[in-house]
Amino acid sequence: MYINLSKDQIYERNGILDEIMEKLFDMATLVDSQEKIIHVSSSIPKLRKESKNQIIEKNIDYLYDALPFKKVLNTGRAEMGIIEVIHGRKILANIFPIIWEEQTIGALGTILYRNISMLKNILWNITNMDPSLPKDLYDQISRLETSYLFEDFIGNSKIVKDMIVQCESAAISNHPVLILGETGTGKEIISNAIHSSKFYNKLSPFIKINCNAIPEPLLESELFGHVKGAFTGATENKKGKFEIASGGSILLDEIGDMDLRLQSKLLRVLEEKEFERVGDIKLIPLNARIIASTNANLHRLSREGKFRSDLYYRLNTIEIIIPPLRARTEDIPILVEHFIELDQLRVSFTQNAMERLIDYSWPGNVRQLRNILNRLNIIKQEGTIDDQDIHNILYSNIEFPENTTISLHGCSKNTSTDIKIATIEEAEKEAILRALEYCSYNISLTSKILNISRPTLYNKLNKYKINIAPKLTE
Repeated sequence: MYINLSKDQIYERNGILDEIMEKLFDMATLVDSQEKIIHVSSSIPKLRKESKNQIIEKNIDYLYDALPFKKVLNTGRAEMGIIEVIHGRKILANIFPIIWEEQTIGALGTILYRNISMLKNILWNITNMDPSLPKDLYDQISRLETSYLFEDFIGNSKIVKDMIVQCESAAISNHPVLILGETGTGKEIISNAIHSSKFYNKLSPFIKINCNAIPEPLLESELFGHVKGAFTGATENKKGKFEIASGGSILLDEIGDMDLRLQSKLLRVLEEKEFERVGDIKLIPLNARIIASTNANLHRLSREGKFRSDLYYRLNTIEIIIPPLRARTEDIPILVEHFIELDQLRVSFTQNAMERLIDYSWPGNVRQLRNILNRLNIIKQEGTIDDQDIHNILYSNIEFPENTTISLHGCSKNTSTDIKIATIEEAEKEAILRALEYCSYNISLTSKILNISRPTLYNKLNKYKINIAPKLTE
């Protein structure tokens, strides 16, 4: 595979080539046959905090010494599907030769690390149609989508800046890290960023496991692995997450829901730096950084005997507390701007509407804010959002039963007590229903517009008992 362009075309600026480099990829670099940089997408100077003129004319090694530009220029053959770490990010790179009159006159390097949803969908369809293609490529690319740095935690407030400084100090340590925060505050971004900062220029595993999503009998095997015959159904040896994470990090998400017996085993792993597979006596050394996260109050749970206090004190050697959105409302305008760009939304906000967003309590935090922005984008369809639109979508979804008392203290600057408050579940269900209707009940389009995967959408349809079958037959 190659690109057919003349020398005049690769040196022409502000044309179709520049537009492709700018809009289709997270980063793109154009070099000549002498490995000199001709042009880069605007994201590269921004990421490196230098001007484009400081980059142009330099050798490609100045940007990417790990990517095979020289090989592509020498062979005239594309190098595709390269997974590397660049500037601390796991990326997917492709390098294409530019050929004119049977001569290689340059190369175009493209990098993806955020905008890969469409690529995932294509790969999923291709690998399903052709069983001979490697199935693990989809998995590898999916993991790039959740490769974060500290700069991905959006916020300029003092409370966020202080937390990031604490996280950066935690990243260079080898101690366990405990991340505490409400649902939707960004615990996964912070845990991933701590890992990425620790292994900045190294492709290392970051293994995540949700301790609440896996039944207790299976969780032990998932964490530690098992040997053949260890229990009914154990037909072969299996590595556990601790073993797979060797040389990298493991995130124990929702650790507050872990069974007490497994907590004892985890405490031993932390203290002795070794573990054994279920059904085996051979000890395996622990070679992974342990990061734990939860939205539970572990201190209270330990007092109640629901969480081992010795494990809690072992985990919280470094404790990071992520502030809820209501504690950093000055960050809401830049979060809105960020999600409009990230999700390619076609809406704008009046000053009163933005103030209404700032006044709200956000019990679902940043995740709820993003969900609301996507819902508004569906409802308004390229329009300006005013404060009444915000009021309608935040306060008019659900009425509570009679005699229900709700304390609004600290939740909103609006002191009225007769407002109607939508639960996160109700808000999510309505967003799904509106998106389905907007997309004519096309699952692929609906999942894309809601920014969730098809399997996740199907799970939510089951959760909220939304039956779309009658609509498909209309």
